Amino acid sequence: RNLLRSHLPNADFAADPRAFFVWLRLPSSWRSSDFASAAALNGVTVAAALNFTVGMTMRMDAVRLSLLGSPSDALFVDGLTRLRNLMAADTIGADVIV
Repeated sequence: RNLLRSHLPNADFAADPRAFFVWLRLPSSWRSSDFASAAALNGVTVAAALNFTVGMTMRMDAVRLSLLGSPSDALFVDGLTRLRNLMAADTIGADVIV
């Protein structure tokens, strides 16, 4: 979690301290599915909040980040940097190449 805060200092997270994941809330211009697709195009796998909803629930524009999926801190930081760049683009479907 320290890496998250140091590499995404302005990000809004929601998490249980005992969980192995966090929710990264997205800027209002991003939908979670679009952000997850853009992240995948940039080599980062995240899960859109839509994948965790059942029925007609309130839309949450966030993505789920695993805290255990990366084989090294260096690769995790690289992924966080790519996500930060996408969030900075602040546009739905932005063409960001990292």
